[in-house]
Amino acid sequence: MQADCVGSGSFGGGFQTSLLAGWTQLVARSGPCTGAGSTGSWAVGEIIPVDRETYGQFICRGKLTYGYGSDVWFSTPRGWSWSGGTADARWDKKGC
Repeated sequence: MQADCVGSGSFGGGFQTSLLAGWTQLVARSGPCTGAGSTGSWAVGEIIPVDRETYGQFICRGKLTYGYGSDVWFSTPRGWSWSGGTADARWDKKGC
C-alpha cells in the first residue's frame, strides 16, 4: 500500500458532518487515499459520523478556482473519506 494510504497519526473525531455544497457523492475508502478501494459512499442529505481523523493523501481543491486543499481524512463507519468533500473540511494548505 502506498505511504499516504497508511495514515499519519490519529486525532479529533466525535462529530457528525455532511457533504460540502456542490457535492453529490463522497466515496469512502479502505485507506486515506484515492488509490484505496471503495468501501461505500455518502450521498446528499446523509449524516456522516466521524470517529477519528488522520493525515493521508493531500488533495488540492480546484487548483485554478480555489487553490487550497487538505490531507486530512475522516474515519467513518463506511471507511475513510476525504475531509475536503464535507461541510467540515479541514483546509490546511494554500497555494497548491
